[in-house]
Amino acid sequence: MKIISRTKDIKRGFEGKSAVTIGVFDGVHIGHQRVINALAEVKKRTGLDRSILFTFDRHPLSVVHPEMAPLLLTTMDEKVSILELLDIDYLVIERVSQKLLRTDYVSFIEDRLIKRWSMAHLVVGYDFRFGKDREGSLERIKREGERTRLKLPLFLP
Repeated sequence: MKIISRTKDIKRGFEGKSAVTIGVFDGVHIGHQRVINALAEVKKRTGLDRSILFTFDRHPLSVVHPEMAPLLLTTMDEKVSILELLDIDYLVIERVSQKLLRTDYVSFIEDRLIKRWSMAHLVVGYDFRFGKDREGSLERIKREGERTRLKLPLFLP
């Protein structure tokens, strides 16, 4: 597993296509492992070039509402150690900032996931939401895939 922690240094996308999952993945519990295993399965089944787990250097609530931020189950080092045991090609650790959290889900999909990480498949859990004000629901993400004709399928384990 290759670790990328300075994502702003990545200007161009990878060659080929990626299966991507996004989340805090604190604790990497059994539900997280189901998503990660599904990511590896999608990569193999579809013949994609790589799998990418996109996570954050801290919980997003620690920036927006520090008083509401949950106590994390694992440190970043512990999380990385656990993830190294799973079938992931790249671990992307994004720095959480106000700017990142103000990014709407459409821009995040287009600018980060598709252009930067060459995403072809997004693998997420049933309750996944992201983007500014968590407006990126599964239904909206599906519509965005249809709108852009990028064939942005979702796979829900």
